[in-house]
Amino acid sequence: ICFLRLVPCARAKGAMLIAVTSVEGNTLSTVCDMTVHLPLERELCPFNLAPVTSTAIQMVFGDTVAIALMAARNLTKDEYAANHPAGKIGKSLIFKVRDVMKKDEELPICKESDLIMDQLVELTSKGCGCLLVIDGDRRLIGTFTDGDLRRTLKASGEAIFKLTVGKMCNR
Repeated sequence: ICFLRLVPCARAKGAMLIAVTSVEGNTLSTVCDMTVHLPLERELCPFNLAPVTSTAIQMVFGDTVAIALMAARNLTKDEYAANHPAGKIGKSLIFKVRDVMKKDEELPICKESDLIMDQLVELTSKGCGCLLVIDGDRRLIGTFTDGDLRRTLKASGEAIFKLTVGKMCNR
C-alpha cells in the first residue's frame, strides 16, 4: 500500500515503473509498466511467516540488475562516487587522505620535555583526543592520549604537575 502512494509521484516525473514481486496479479503489478515475477514456493521460516527467502531472492535480483546496468552504461568510478557521496564506498572513492588530514597549526603537537599540565589545552582544543609528541627535528616519537592523561592522573595524583609528556607518552 505504501508503494501505491508513490505511483502518482513517480508518474509525474515520467518514470517507468517496474514491480518486483513474488505474488502474481497483485495491485502493484496492475499499476506498473512491467512486472518481474520472482517465484517463491515458501519462506525458509518454519512457520512460512518471516520473509527470509523472499528478501534474499529480491536482494540477489536487485544487485544483479544494478551491476548489469552499471556495465551497460559503462559507469566509471567517478560517476559511481558522485551518486554515493555519503556512503562508505563513495567516500572511499572521493576522499583522499589529504582531504581529511589535519595540517600545520591544526595538529596537537608538543615536545617530550613539555610538562603534561602545560599541554592540557593543546590536548583538548584540537579535537584529536591525543598529543603528537615530537623531537627537536619535528619527528614523531610518540603519542599521549586523553586516556593516558586519565590513567596518569589516577596513578600519580599530584605528581602529575611535575611529569613530562615524554616520560608518559606511548613511543
